[in-house]
Amino acid sequence: MKKTISILLAVILVVSCAAVAASAYSVIDPDVYTTDEAIAEHELLYGETVETKTYYFLMPNGSNGELGDDETSDFYGKYANDWYKEVTTTPGIYWWGSSIADPTAWAGYLPSGVDENDPDVFYANVPAAVTTIIWNNGIDGGLDTTLDIYYKAAQTVNIGAEYYEAGESDNYPDGTETFDGMIYVIDPDLISISDFSLKEQCGGEWYYYYGNGCYGFTPDGTEADCLRDDHFDAEGNHVGGKTSEDPTDAPTDAPTDVPTEDPNPGEYILGDADGDGEVSVMDASLIQMFLVGKKDIVGDEALAADADKDGEISVMDASLIQMYLVGKKELG
Repeated sequence: MKKTISILLAVILVVSCAAVAASAYSVIDPDVYTTDEAIAEHELLYGETVETKTYYFLMPNGSNGELGDDETSDFYGKYANDWYKEVTTTPGIYWWGSSIADPTAWAGYLPSGVDENDPDVFYANVPAAVTTIIWNNGIDGGLDTTLDIYYKAAQTVNIGAEYYEAGESDNYPDGTETFDGMIYVIDPDLISISDFSLKEQCGGEWYYYYGNGCYGFTPDGTEADCLRDDHFDAEGNHVGGKTSEDPTDAPTDAPTDVPTEDPNPGEYILGDADGDGEVSVMDASLIQMFLVGKKDIVGDEALAADADKDGEISVMDASLIQMYLVGKKELG
């Protein structure tokens, strides 16, 4: 019965998607709430405590997760395996029908956070009453097929957010108790056309999440059960997501405070986190890496990285830079 209700709720999306599809294309607004902020506002407004579930998502970067045949995708083309598309660093998550902090516009909310050891794994705390979610790359591509941004918008199919019944998935013949704490990994070969937006959407699968970017089909799995090919070296040893350029003792917690005083005022460009003399998507990406301890930002670059001038380096700075690059926001 619960599954039937979920299917009926999915039909409601026709109306909501038709409304957002008509809006102007954009990268997700950095002023949009995270899922945690949206839920906190609902709790304050209605004086109730919202039970939540945590869903993880592996944002395809071109070398992680399932690597499909790009030729299977007429729309995404070379972008089938890469959802960042050179213009975004953060996914969005959308849901409907729960009456608890439902997003009012595409691309929904920002996620709650990112795995400290894998900058491509995002997680969102979502009301437990939600039965269906959609992950996307935070881009509304609009409806004009002559614009490049149209082909850079990526999203999943409608994802059931409750559990698998026995026999519902070949990978889980006995079903699952819940998807709470699991990770959704898209498969670029599972391409279909949305009846609502007429754009391509990717299917995928739920996996048990072990942390550090690792996932598999075993509930209590270890690194040995990790299904990510990019986590193993040529000898078959599990090395995680590190590359030869990564420091072996990278900090797990990146400092986020920036200097309160500018020792050399006027000698940096706000937003130019890498100090190359211009503001680009590389600056947003560097901030994302800094926040998970993969890169350092010091000195004038740390001051420049604080794009919103709130005294700390956060994901909001990376998002603000994205919006600035497409003419939607000003820095500072």
